Amino acid sequence: MATPILPFNGGPIGSVVDLINYLDSLSSSGFSEELRSHLFSAIRVESVKKLGYLLEEGKLSRHIYFIRRGILRCYYRQEDDTEVTTWILREPNVVVAVNSFYRQEPSFEIIQALVDTEVYYISHDELERIYERFPQFERVGRLLTIEYLIFWNMQLLICGCEASVNDLSTGIKTIRICWCMYSRNSWLLI
Repeated sequence: MATPILPFNGGPIGSVVDLINYLDSLSSSGFSEELRSHLFSAIRVESVKKLGYLLEEGKLSRHIYFIRRGILRCYYRQEDDTEVTTWILREPNVVVAVNSFYRQEPSFEIIQALVDTEVYYISHDELERIYERFPQFERVGRLLTIEYLIFWNMQLLICGCEASVNDLSTGIKTIRICWCMYSRNSWLLI
C-alpha cells in the first residue's frame, strides 16, 4: 500500500475544513474568504462500502476524490479479463481516473473500495467553474497534478508496473506485479 501522494503534513483529512486548509497551503497568496466559502459548498462527501465502486469500467469519471478514510484500489481489465492493479491508496490521497476525468470520456479504469471508505470529492464541472471564477486555484490544481505525476513516474521507473512471462514449455502465463511503498523519501520494493 502506498503512502500519500499528497504532500500532506497535517495528519488525516478529518473534515472539509482540513481539506480546504491543505489546499490553501498550496496557494502562494492564500485563499480569499469567497473562495473558501465556495469550496466549502462545492466539496461533497461520499461513502462506499467494502468492495463497492466509485467508478466502473465504461462509465464517465465525473469526480476527483480525496480519501478521508479507507483504502481504494484502482485497476483495469485486460482483454482476457485479467485484473491489473495500478494503485492501492489510503488516506490522505487524491484519486482520479486521469483520462476519463480530464477528457470526460468513458473510463477503462475501475476504482473500488477495499474497506468501507469515505471520500471528499469535487465534480469536473464544478472544478472548471472554480478555475474560471478563482484563477488562483489553478495553481493548486497544477501543484496537485505535479505531485500525482511525480509519484506515478517514480512508480513506473523504480517499481515497474507489470511483467508478463510466458513459459513456452507448459503454456502457462505468469503475471508478476511489483509493488512499492514510499515512506519519507525512501522506496521499498514489495
